[in-house]
Amino acid sequence: MPITEAGAPAPAGTGAVGVLLYDVNPTENPNCALVVSGIVDWTKCKSHSGATATAEAMKAILPGITFRENIGVNTSEEEA
Repeated sequence: MPITEAGAPAPAGTGAVGVLLYDVNPTENPNCALVVSGIVDWTKCKSHSGATATAEAMKAILPGITFRENIGVNTSEEEA
């Protein structure tokens, strides 16, 4: 999920300073790892987080991250 500096979710990417590396529940544990530079599978990110922004929009918001959509998402059937 794209996250703002205040730690709030930014599903559309607006105001995001990075992308959470792992799912976290801030009410239980506010610590997290934030991706600010690198490559992410944006298709997988969107399916896990509910983010709504396009890869193109995210690239404009977070230019240090490459948002790939052509990697493919592993499903439980493919992993079996």
